[in-house]
Amino acid sequence: MAIRSARPVAPPEPPASPGRTAPDTGPAPATAPDRRARFEWALLLVLLLALVVMLGPLPAQFSGDGQTPDPTGSVIRPGPIDSLDLFLYDEALRRDDRLHAGSAIIIDIDDDSLGQVGRWPWPRLIIASLVDRIADGHPEAVALDILFTEASDQPLADAALADSLRRLAARSRLILAVGRMPREIGRDLPLFPLPAFAADATLAHAFFVTGGDGLVRGLYLQEGWLPALALALTDPTAQPDRTAAGKALALGRWPASNGRLVGATDAAFERVSAAALLRGDVDPARLRGRRVLVGATAVGAGDQFATPLLIDRVQASGVELHAAAMAALEAGHVIKPLPPAAHTAISVAVIIGLMIALWFTRPWVGLLTTAGLIGALVIVTFMLAWHSGRWLQPAGLILTGALAYPLWSWRRLTAASAGLFAQARRLERADDRLFPAPLRPQPPREPISAQLIRVQDAADQVEQLNRFLKDTIQRLPHPVLVADDRYRVMLVNEQLQAAFRPAPVAGESMLDWLGGALTQPALQSLTAARELQGEFRDTEGRHWMVDVSETGRGTQTPKRWLIQLVDITPLRLAEREREEALSFLSHDLRSPQAAILAMIDRARHEGGPALDLDEIERQARRALSLTDSFLQYARVDAKPMVPGEIDLEILTTEVADLAWFTASTRNVRVHAEGPPGAMIRADAELLRRALTNLVENGIRHTPPGGAVRICHAPLPDGLPGNLAEGLSGNLSERLPNGLPDGWLLTVEDDGPGVPAAIREQIFRPFWQPGRDHGGPAHFGAAGLGLAMVHRCIVRHGGSIRVTDRANAPGARFEIRLPAGPAAIITEQESAH
Repeated sequence: MAIRSARPVAPPEPPASPGRTAPDTGPAPATAPDRRARFEWALLLVLLLALVVMLGPLPAQFSGDGQTPDPTGSVIRPGPIDSLDLFLYDEALRRDDRLHAGSAIIIDIDDDSLGQVGRWPWPRLIIASLVDRIADGHPEAVALDILFTEASDQPLADAALADSLRRLAARSRLILAVGRMPREIGRDLPLFPLPAFAADATLAHAFFVTGGDGLVRGLYLQEGWLPALALALTDPTAQPDRTAAGKALALGRWPASNGRLVGATDAAFERVSAAALLRGDVDPARLRGRRVLVGATAVGAGDQFATPLLIDRVQASGVELHAAAMAALEAGHVIKPLPPAAHTAISVAVIIGLMIALWFTRPWVGLLTTAGLIGALVIVTFMLAWHSGRWLQPAGLILTGALAYPLWSWRRLTAASAGLFAQARRLERADDRLFPAPLRPQPPREPISAQLIRVQDAADQVEQLNRFLKDTIQRLPHPVLVADDRYRVMLVNEQLQAAFRPAPVAGESMLDWLGGALTQPALQSLTAARELQGEFRDTEGRHWMVDVSETGRGTQTPKRWLIQLVDITPLRLAEREREEALSFLSHDLRSPQAAILAMIDRARHEGGPALDLDEIERQARRALSLTDSFLQYARVDAKPMVPGEIDLEILTTEVADLAWFTASTRNVRVHAEGPPGAMIRADAELLRRALTNLVENGIRHTPPGGAVRICHAPLPDGLPGNLAEGLSGNLSERLPNGLPDGWLLTVEDDGPGVPAAIREQIFRPFWQPGRDHGGPAHFGAAGLGLAMVHRCIVRHGGSIRVTDRANAPGARFEIRLPAGPAAIITEQESAH
């Protein structure tokens, strides 16, 4: 049975018993490594917070560039962090399922139109004819992504185009594009249409923002006090401030505001070829009530932009970008970067939460937590862009979160390595180690491997020491219990588990268990384990000497209590037998000697009658009988057991023959009965002596003409429960599965019987009924005969009891013996 120990985590505090208080240890002070770990954690947290703020949009806001319609908030060449932001933004657009083609219809100056009409730019008369065809369709609004900033060399053609634009403006809303020419840094020159063309039209800018990577993802809704072309086409209320725009022309200023990131579209715009409309192949009525965009998509006829706004396309013309922007504005599918303050607050909260998680979790759990956080950030960013129109800019937060784990793990590894190496050096310097360090041929030169070997050697030392301590406690010959400073059980050995039922379990209060196991009133009010020192009795009547040892006293190591219980029951029994023996020697054995001396003295000095030789002989024989009885009883325990095969029929016959002379003088018959072949393994001399004493005891108490009967019979079902009751506690523990089949020996007489009140006392050494109960003293002069019988039977692993005969007067002594040698007690065992 192994030693049971408590888990490293302290068990719950047991409830205090009445009159007992647990020591108040108070909160444990923070150790130096713990304080250092907290400081390093806080320092790393501050550094990570500073990093996540610097990588966020807050610095760009202070630099005045916070309104740029770009996922990174800047149009300069992107760095690695910005590139990750742009990649994630493009992935969010590509995976968005809210794709809209919009309500615009594009009059497409495509490659087919150039092939039929001629190269671009077309003459003003052809454009005027195209405008007239569009006007015949009565669209709701028409936006021309064509710049009319200069007059042609054909004034009549310009006049015709101006007339066509006026007719179109009279039937539909007309929007004309305004260009821009960079003149110098910070000063742009707007390119307005000719006044003749723009008199009745709404002016709008036609520019998109190109990011640092060259891709178009957004636009300003207002530039140079002009609305965006897509906004003007979508919202009739979006009108330019012509006065402010004129000042911009004079001052060369071109302010921009309301930057927006445009959602993606599937590019399935409705298109009408310009050449087909001019030829009359397309009915202008198709344009009725529609919003029309006119522009060139042919290669070389207009601007081409790299953009992720069109799914499955990498490039788009300007008119297609206007159509995509218009579709996004109509659907409200525009995206704005999250405000810098909100982005910073979210980033700070996420990093603080991650660092708290890394503080409380193991490394592998921290790795999973960090990876899960990064994945959650990507998912949350996409969901915000799709459903809330807000862009989180997660790259800086992802990088900071990814750095948190290796930095904190490096700190943990460094601290753990330093601590382990320090402990290894401390163990190496110890002079009182029980186990020598192993001899290694050549330590590795690599520093970490060499240090790990030192830590391994130290761990081996600790493991051997723990095993040695546990084995030592396990091998102790007496019950041992180990408890902590709050008297909670930590370890118990096999001897304690075997001696007590139930044995204490880990975490149980030591004082509560001892209070229930040892019957000592003062134990219920104990306040310290050292008060257990002394002798106690348990609930089974056994005597225990309790020894208390305290470890860790006066040091910083936790206090431990070592409780050892030594069974001194045999010692107390031996003391009782010694006192009874002294009483016997001083009273019973001394009495006949004193009588003899008194008679001699009276005859010598008082001149009395001659010596009564018969009386002297009687007293001498009495003293001799007492001495023989005492020696026989003492020899029962001193004589070694010599077991051998014995035939009970022969043994009982011998006992009957030995008792014939004594029985015949008292006119008592002795009979031996039993089946032949009753073999038993026992010590013949001891068993013969025990049976002889019983027969002689029966002869003394049987009246003349009576009989004493010796019988033996088998026990086919094993020894019954009353046999186990008669055995010692040690024997019962060694035979937990029941005793083997045995034999029943009975000795019956025709005497007066044994009173029930003294049946349990007659087998005690030196017991006499006249001394304890006031009855007749004919049950034995010294009180050792039946005690010797009882001891002989017990040493054979059997039991003896006395009862009344069935339906007849007299005593019946029943002896139950096992048939085999399994239960024979040796002289060493009998000493315990």
